[in-house]
Amino acid sequence: MSTASRLAVVEVGSKGIRLVIAEQRGPPEGMKVLRSLGDRGLLGEGLEQNQGRIRRGNIERSLALVRKFLGIAESFGPGRVELVGTEVFRRAVNVDAFRAGLPRGLTLRVLQPEEEAAGSFLAACWGFRDALPKDGRLVLIDLGGGSTEVVAGVQGAPPRPQSAVSMPGLGTLDLASVWRRCSVPARRDEELREYVEAKLAHHEEALACLRPASDDAGPLLVAGVGSTVTDSAWLLKHNTRKQFRSDDVHGLRAGVADLEGVGRNLLAALHAGAVGRETLEEMGIEDAEGHQLGLSVLLALLRRLDAPAITACGYGLRFGLAYSLLNDIPLTL
Repeated sequence: MSTASRLAVVEVGSKGIRLVIAEQRGPPEGMKVLRSLGDRGLLGEGLEQNQGRIRRGNIERSLALVRKFLGIAESFGPGRVELVGTEVFRRAVNVDAFRAGLPRGLTLRVLQPEEEAAGSFLAACWGFRDALPKDGRLVLIDLGGGSTEVVAGVQGAPPRPQSAVSMPGLGTLDLASVWRRCSVPARRDEELREYVEAKLAHHEEALACLRPASDDAGPLLVAGVGSTVTDSAWLLKHNTRKQFRSDDVHGLRAGVADLEGVGRNLLAALHAGAVGRETLEEMGIEDAEGHQLGLSVLLALLRRLDAPAITACGYGLRFGLAYSLLNDIPLTL
């Protein structure tokens, strides 16, 4: 039997596919999470090299995960199921090939960049509801596979996202092609930084508007969502990626200098051949290259925001979408 106050959200992104099942609660909690999980679909992998087309194998893998997650959701009896897509569906030319494989009656809603930014902001505000008081300011960096968003706003009931910058060319899957096209491994990191800086320069004015003013009243939290932030914060605390838990990583703080150290260690391991691969395996790091790419964007953004550190948020977009739907909060800036 379905429960009207319960819903499931399946989020299909450029790298991952994620599920959350949540139930409505009164303020200040707003909702209770019943189940959350995710896996890698890699829909956006090789998109540019494939003339904007999602690879058939990635479509099939992702559809299989969607069906798996729908089966899990069904056991909770949600009154509503939402399937949402992000940047990869805004860019791919063969989205209909994915839609054609969906179960009958299930529709894909492709989020606009401002909706995605607002959803991630709501997720972070819900996650930090006990740490960031009403009217406290939040600047959130959402670093994904297909794009990076930075959104700023105010904590409240409901939270108020106010402005955002969406940067489609700065997802880790896009940066991978920049990294690999350099034939001299020792120069890859330098060329990557130059590419990131050039991309960010196009958004300089918009990013400046998000930078907290020195005379802003009230508390300020600079937070980050996505594996680059959460994995880095976990590594700095535990020296390994093993036994990672999103609930436990939430709220961990990482300073810029410490993040730079993580980047240097990853780069050294990537250049160390078999010894480096063994080191990464011992640390439980499965995608050191993607982590390094994400750090190049994260550190550049923190410098532009004059932020000395970032706090990891263990609750991504799907949580914000569930929070929005359960509490009738619009995904607007």
